[in-house]
Amino acid sequence: MKLQTSNKPRYISKADRAKMDLEAAQQTSEDVAAEAQAVDTANADEIAKEPETK
Repeated sequence: MKLQTSNKPRYISKADRAKMDLEAAQQTSEDVAAEAQAVDTANADEIAKEPETK
């Protein structure tokens, strides 16, 4: 026999919600910084390769 589970989402208080939003914002800003750094290194590689192709 399966136990009946509630379909209602768990209640998240305003304080918890604000904390989660803050953590999410910090995580996305870190991701953007890491992505920008990865793009910079990719561009540097392309620039380094350019003289060889000419």
